[in-house]
Parts: sequence; C-alpha cells; structure tokens
Amino acid sequence: EIGMRLTRSMHHLPMVSLAAWLRKSITPLEKKITSEEGKEFFQQVDQFERSIAIMRKSLRQNDPYIPFAPPRMRFKAFGKAEVWRNEKLITNQDWQTQYARDFFFLLLTHPEGLTKDAISASFWPEVSSDELRYRFKNTMYRLRHAMGRDTILLEDDYYRFNRLLDYDYDVENFLREMRLAQKSIMDSQKVEHCRKAIEFYQGPFLPDIEDDWAYLERTRLAQNYINILLELSELYLKQKEFNKALEYCQKALQEDSCNESAHRLAMRVHAAMGNRAEVARQYERCQQALMEEISVSPSPETRALLESLTS
Repeated sequence: EIGMRLTRSMHHLPMVSLAAWLRKSITPLEKKITSEEGKEFFQQVDQFERSIAIMRKSLRQNDPYIPFAPPRMRFKAFGKAEVWRNEKLITNQDWQTQYARDFFFLLLTHPEGLTKDAISASFWPEVSSDELRYRFKNTMYRLRHAMGRDTILLEDDYYRFNRLLDYDYDVENFLREMRLAQKSIMDSQKVEHCRKAIEFYQGPFLPDIEDDWAYLERTRLAQNYINILLELSELYLKQKEFNKALEYCQKALQEDSCNESAHRLAMRVHAAMGNRAEVARQYERCQQALMEEISVSPSPETRALLESLTS
C-alpha cells in the first residue's frame, strides 16, 4: 500500500513538507488510507501546515522589510468589505448571497466563536425554526464553498473562524499596532506604531452593513481611531512638531467635530505656537459644532482651558 511506503519516512521533515506542498494533488490518496500509520502521517502534515502558516504570519508582522510570500487569504473591513483568497477577490457571485459574506465577517468579529442561536439572532431574528434551519445550513454551505471547508470550525457548538490559517486582516493589524503603541516605552516607538495603526484604518468598519453587531463594532473602532490620532498629536506636541500635531487633531475632528478632547488639544497646540487669537477661534469652532450637532455648550473644562490660555 502506498500509505505504508509513505509512513516509512513520516518522521522526516522533508517528506512531510513535500506532502504539504502537494496537498491538493494527494488529497484523493489521503481519503483512501485506512492504516493508523497513514493517518498519523497526514496529521503531521496538517500540523506542519498550521505551524508554517503561523510562522509566515509572524514573519510578515515583525519584519515587513524582508520580502515574503503574501498570505493565502486577505480580509479588508475598513472602508469597504473585501475578501481575497489565493490572490483572487471573492466576488458577490462567489458568495451567492450577501448573508454568506456578512456571516463570515461576523465570525471574524467574534474570535471566541458564536453559537448557531447567536448567529441566527443577528441575521434572522423573526424567522420560524424550520426556515431558520434551512437558511443557516445554506448560508454556511455557501460560505465554506467560497472560502474552503477548513475556514470555519465547529467546536463545542461554537462556530469560529480558523485563525491557524495563513491570513491577513486589516482590523487585527490596526488593533495590534494600537496595543504595541500602548506598550511602547520610547516616544519614537509610540509614534511609529500609532502611524502604522492609522494607515490600516481606511474608513468606517463595514460601512454597508446596518445590523447592530456591525454598528457597535464600527463605533468602537472609530473611537479607537480617534484616540490614536489624539495620542499621536500629543506626542508631536511634546516634540514641538506643532504642524503635525494640528494635522492629527484635524483628522480627529473630521471624524467627530464634537470631540472636545480634540478641540482642547488643538487649543493647546495653538497656545504653544504663541497664537492666542487662534486659540479663541478654535474654541469658537468647538462651540459652534456642539450647538449645531447636539445643542449643548462647551464643557466647564474646555471653558477653563480657554481662560487659562488667553488670560
């Protein structure tokens, strides 16, 4: 049996790596193998593929200047939803229904996994149990058909995305750089990670999905983005790079014109540049935005800052 011949070398890495490289070609052989030795060999191949995927991802994240093979899958959720597999864009025709695509992004948003009931409540809250069973089954089939069966795992009644695959996701990249900025001790490192995080944020999270789960995540990520912009602005103010500090304040105000923290920071930058008149104008812009958007006046903290900077 061919499987027996394979297993004679199964403990040798070259044989395992060769089998992984030829995985698609030898899939029919794998299905025919019944011996324990043969099954163990292909388990080693599976483990090897997972370890390679993790290593490839780690190398790309930690040393982006070294040319390396692109990830097998790429997901984009900022600004526009896109899914790429083996450098091919998954189209609406591939998904067959938008539910399949949205189903996929819902699971990406919940790495801990979701039960069938939780997923169904997000998409079909008022559908009968029989219809629900049919829709769930069909949507899962279409998702796996577009992305591959190993993309979504079912463990202990929880469906989740298989994070051992070789993939790149802009939201994960954004959050990773944000965490690295928070952990950095040196200001230069904080600046670098903040700038990288900002580059990944190319617009609102999944803007074409109006479901509650997407809205909540969109709001959370938008607030994180504003926080990073203000942190970077603070760092540039500390370094006396006033124009850059104002630039990132303005980016934050473009996201939320009523953000008083951004207005106060801009006032401090103008004061550091010795421009009291612009401090007052920034306060007036804050006052106007708050009144037009939510019909309130600036907070006592903002008014007190104006007085301290212009007196």
